[in-house]
Amino acid sequence: MELRLLAKHNPDNRIRIAASGAVRPLVALLSHTDPLLQEHGVTALLSLSICDENKAIVVEAGAIRPLVCELKSAASPTARENAACALLRLSQLDGAAAAAVGRVGAVALLVSLHEAGWARRKKDAATALYALCSGARENRLRAPLAGPGVQHGG
Repeated sequence: MELRLLAKHNPDNRIRIAASGAVRPLVALLSHTDPLLQEHGVTALLSLSICDENKAIVVEAGAIRPLVCELKSAASPTARENAACALLRLSQLDGAAAAAVGRVGAVALLVSLHEAGWARRKKDAATALYALCSGARENRLRAPLAGPGVQHGG
């Protein structure tokens, strides 16, 4: 929780936290049995991924698959929304990161999140889908298969 709070409002802290080696333990929290610890881990990773300097560190720490798992099965709506936002940030790193996010099933989960949710959830999911489809051709091919709410624009 402390790392989550330190990273939330201070860009310098985000860089320091990632540089100190805290990303891997935060990724490990995503598979913890305590839903509150999972939410703290997801939210801290989201804050860290806001900084471009940290995106590669978060991806290299193996965060993509656990974030997709959080998107799918997190106990709290906040954790699911923050996982979607973190995946959005990570997919902006490069086409390879966007493709990796799509390969582990994020496209279909984001479509589901978009179709069943509140305005903020729909916006976050749509933005993440846009980034994933813009960043990787293979995601543009996945999107029409993911659900009726996704339009394929070529």
